[in-house]
Amino acid sequence: MVKQSMSRIEMEGLLAQVPAGRLATCNRDKPYVVPICFLHVGDKIYFHSAPQGKKIENMKANPHVCFQADDYRLVPKPRPCEFTMHYRSVVIFGKARLLIDPEEKMKVLKAMMDKYDTIHSAEPIDEAMVERVTVGEIIIEEMDGKKNV
Repeated sequence: MVKQSMSRIEMEGLLAQVPAGRLATCNRDKPYVVPICFLHVGDKIYFHSAPQGKKIENMKANPHVCFQADDYRLVPKPRPCEFTMHYRSVVIFGKARLLIDPEEKMKVLKAMMDKYDTIHSAEPIDEAMVERVTVGEIIIEEMDGKKNV
């Protein structure tokens, strides 16, 4: 198969499908990557986090981030050097900010629950939960997708 660029619709479809992505931050020339649950809405990626930690510290020092999401499967072949990978991958560059407004945070967290709790088994989010969690927003500045399917 030949690697191909993905259309905007294909990239948005992948972001709607996959359960997790990877967020890369950088502080003082030291990159840091972590897996995150996320929500894609328009030109933004949202995520939740503990209020403290390296990811939050890095974004406060340097709001420029990279986000990546993919799905893939190994395609074995009889000859070892012919093994390949079928994949779809989206890479996003953008600027992150931490949401402050409790109503905005609540709206995002409810939308995230709609994505992840498809059978609606979790208790409703309340104000105390919103206060305890940090919600981040990545404003997408550049998005590129590649596939080999």
